[in-house]
Amino acid sequence: METIKKNWGFIAISLVCFALIAFMVLKCGGTNEELNTSKSEYEKKLTYLDGVGKKQLKLTEDNVNIAKKNSQVTSAGLSSVHKTLMQRFKLNYKVPGDGASALRELKEAILQMQKQLDDKEIIWDGKVEYFSFDSIAKSATLPTKEDLPLIFRQLTIIKEVVKVAIESKVTSIVDIRRPMNLRVQEEADYTITPIEITVTASLENGQNFVNAMSNQENFLFFLRTIEISAPDVSTGVVGDLGGTSSSSSRSGNLRMNKLDEMEGGRGRDRRSRTENREQSTRSKAEGLVDVPMKRQELLVYDKKESTWILRFDLIEPKYEIPDEKKAEEE
Repeated sequence: METIKKNWGFIAISLVCFALIAFMVLKCGGTNEELNTSKSEYEKKLTYLDGVGKKQLKLTEDNVNIAKKNSQVTSAGLSSVHKTLMQRFKLNYKVPGDGASALRELKEAILQMQKQLDDKEIIWDGKVEYFSFDSIAKSATLPTKEDLPLIFRQLTIIKEVVKVAIESKVTSIVDIRRPMNLRVQEEADYTITPIEITVTASLENGQNFVNAMSNQENFLFFLRTIEISAPDVSTGVVGDLGGTSSSSSRSGNLRMNKLDEMEGGRGRDRRSRTENREQSTRSKAEGLVDVPMKRQELLVYDKKESTWILRFDLIEPKYEIPDEKKAEEE
């Protein structure tokens, strides 16, 4: 025991050295095993390649012909798909020859879209007056010849969006925008043209509008973003604290103002809600409390007018279709 106490440092160092030696032996053994495995795999591959060389294996003429045929079939199929996409979704439009004619035709198209909305009693306001072409239609200078194709391409898209909105029987078009103006987002085989539109409609007609936009015959629209708000509708009963309950004031949806003025099957109800809203506004001006709606005040089964804020991306292919006659001659 006395000996251990006197030589404890030497004993500790010896144990550490022994542990290190044991670890190195085990490590070397594992490395050697991995080396043998790798060597075995290498020898197998080398043997296989030697066998291929001795047997002189190579692609036969039949295999080469099959590979070429498969390549031709694939290329032809891909070209057919590209051609179909171009024929169906490539935009077609006429471009006027000069800036004056272009500006005149643009304004005529704007007036025509306004008339189409008026004929169907679809509400539109100042934001929609020029259908996102405000800067061009109100400009004191004529558009440049280089911009004419870009302008009439965008006009073709907007006219289609308005047409679909009319066919879907939306109640109003609140706003319509082209975030990239005349520019497009370039991709390898197609371009992206974003269109943002805000409409009010019944829940059913709003859904019909989204579905119709996504299923156009010759326009490839993709829905990117959607935001829907549908204000609660109340009976308009005066609350316990003297405040007035009204669906429009509580929802904060000011776009319903024009909708309430429309005549028709629900004209009386809409006029009643307009009066409730005006009364609520007067109450707030007089410092009265606007009481939150109670459950029993809600008209659960009344049809709701909803606001739809949407962004669609128009995808237009730009594949290069080879000339079939020229290909046959070659």
